[in-house]
Amino acid sequence: MSGTLDVILIRLAEFTESQSQLQAKIRSALMYPIIMMVVTMGMLAFMFIFVVPKLIEVFEAAPELKLEWYTLAVINASGFMVNNWMWVLAALVASWIFFKSWTSTPSGSAQWDTIILKIPVVGKVARQIAVSRFTRTLATLLTGGVPMLTAMDIVRNVVDNAVLAKAIDEARDNISEGENIAGPLKKSGEFPPIVTNMINIGEKTGDLENMLLQVSEAYDFEVKTRVDGLTSILNPILIVIMGSVIAMIVFAILIPMFDMASIS
Repeated sequence: MSGTLDVILIRLAEFTESQSQLQAKIRSALMYPIIMMVVTMGMLAFMFIFVVPKLIEVFEAAPELKLEWYTLAVINASGFMVNNWMWVLAALVASWIFFKSWTSTPSGSAQWDTIILKIPVVGKVARQIAVSRFTRTLATLLTGGVPMLTAMDIVRNVVDNAVLAKAIDEARDNISEGENIAGPLKKSGEFPPIVTNMINIGEKTGDLENMLLQVSEAYDFEVKTRVDGLTSILNPILIVIMGSVIAMIVFAILIPMFDMASIS
């Protein structure tokens, strides 16, 4: 439509590459913690279902042995897992199905996105990712000659957040009535002040597309930096927590065995 198809295709390729790099960065940062959690949960399940029941038989063979509260807690947890593992698995699957069904509805999706944005640290990163998508996509569309109202309709589906999408819809309605872009976005309270201020400057100087790209690049960099920082902190914390849990279980099992050896 604008006669600049070659330029727009290059910008589209750059946009797609930037989004893919950001998504790959986040996935790679989360992969190690997720693997650690899965492995640890698998080890705990193996100990509770197969190891601890065998040790219980040994403890029952020594009625004079007095078990401490932490050992009894491990034994009770193991008994619960052995007798109800199918129900636990069914409950987890049912919870996941319910969660996916809930978030697939408009109201559920809006509620979940609201919760995500309110979670400390995670909410800020999620908002930055959504704002980066909004600014970069809008800049690409406007550079390609797409009208503002049409571009806003497209951009609302890119942010992947119902809360921000609603704010963009309201902003579009106000823009259709003659307002600028920055005012309605600022009024929604969902976009950081630096974003609305940069958009306002871009509108006044006639360089809106460039301002939007600068905001997107700044937020992409901040997201990558924050994800790296969170990963560097999260990994040792997970190691300590998971190691402590396993150590407590082993401790609860070994102490009675030492007591049995001393009794015999």
